[in-house]
Amino acid sequence: MRLWFTSDNHTDSHPLNWQWWEELALQIQHDPPDFLLVGGDLAESLEDFERALALISSPLVQKIIVPGNHDLWCRKDSRTSWQKLEEDLPGICKRQNWHWLPHQPLESEGVGIAGSMSWYDYSMLPKDHPFTHEELVQRARAGRRFMDGVWCDFSGWDNHTLDQRLTQKLEDELHEDLKKIAQARLKIVMTHFPMQKKFLNFRKTDWDFEYFGAYMGNATGFPRLLEAGVNLHLSGHLHREGDISEAGLRSILSPVGYVKEWEVRDVKEWFSRRLLKLDICPRTGLIARLPAQS
Repeated sequence: MRLWFTSDNHTDSHPLNWQWWEELALQIQHDPPDFLLVGGDLAESLEDFERALALISSPLVQKIIVPGNHDLWCRKDSRTSWQKLEEDLPGICKRQNWHWLPHQPLESEGVGIAGSMSWYDYSMLPKDHPFTHEELVQRARAGRRFMDGVWCDFSGWDNHTLDQRLTQKLEDELHEDLKKIAQARLKIVMTHFPMQKKFLNFRKTDWDFEYFGAYMGNATGFPRLLEAGVNLHLSGHLHREGDISEAGLRSILSPVGYVKEWEVRDVKEWFSRRLLKLDICPRTGLIARLPAQS
C-alpha cells in the first residue's frame, strides 16, 4: 500500500506554495496513492482551505487531514478558533469528501490511522531552561512574537492554563481514538505538532531565540504513542525534514514550508524533495521510503 504525506503547505502564503499544491493534484490524477495524509497548516482562511481541498477530488485516494495552528487563525475569518476547529473545518472536509481525522480514526486492510492537531505545552524545552511560566504564556521575547498569541481565539479559556489544557484535551481524545484501532497490524498517527524531542537541538547559548522551542510541540504525548504500539508518527509544524526511530516508533517530518525557506525555487524540484512517499505493509510491518520520482 502506498501512502503520501505532506504538511505545512501554506497554500495561501505565496503563489509557489499554491503551485506546489497544484503539482500534488496533478500527480494524484496520474498515479493516485492509497492514502494521502495532510498534516496541517494548509491555509489560514476558510475560503482558501476549501479551495485547496476541492482541487484534489480523486475518489481513488483516501484523503485524510488534521488541522494546524495556522488553520485556526482568526485574522481572515470572523470565527473563533474553537468554531473553526469543531465546526467549520470539519464541515468543509465533509463537503469536499476528505476525512477529518480528529473526529474519527479509520482502519483499512490492517492499517489503522488516528490523528489530532495536538498542541504545545512547553515540554519540548530542556529541563534547565530559564523561563518562568509567566514568560512562556506571553508568547513574546526580545522583540519577537509567536503569532498564535495574536491570531488564535480560544475564547473562554484562561490564557495562563490554555496551552496545557488544550494539549491534554487533544491528547486524551487521540488516546481514545487509538483504542479504536488497537487491533490494526500497523498503526499510524498523524498530528500537526511533533512529539519527538530529538527533532529539536537546543544549544543553550541564545535563549532569546530558543525560547520559541516552547511552541514547537509537546513531548508528553510520546509515551502514550509508545504505549499504544504506534509504528509510525507523521507530523508537521517544524519546517525542516526529520526521520527518527526510537523504541520501535518511527517519527517523520516532511514539510513544504514558506518559499523563503526553500532550498530551491523550482516547484517540481521542491515537490520531489518534500512529498514523502512510503510503501507500507501491514503484514510485515514494512515502512519504506520510496524514491522521489516513483
